[in-house]
Amino acid sequence: MRYYYGYDGVLTDRQKHALFQIVEEYENRSRRICEHCGLPGTLLVRDGYWYVACPEHARGGLTPAGKPDNRRQLWIDGLTGG
Repeated sequence: MRYYYGYDGVLTDRQKHALFQIVEEYENRSRRICEHCGLPGTLLVRDGYWYVACPEHARGGLTPAGKPDNRRQLWIDGLTGG
């Protein structure tokens, strides 16, 4: 997942922290939702790409041995319907 957010005004430290918490929450949720259908899924890896899929859409992905070094730079497999 790649996302961008910003604000042209000045944010207080408290507002920045609140914004970070919102982003963090949705990052956590995205690690449990199938990218193809939106059902509950699992973080998987296939051919060097990390993605989240339900059992139906796993397509041979394996559960990774460990967490990625930088979770904000995950490569997401572009799964398409079919």
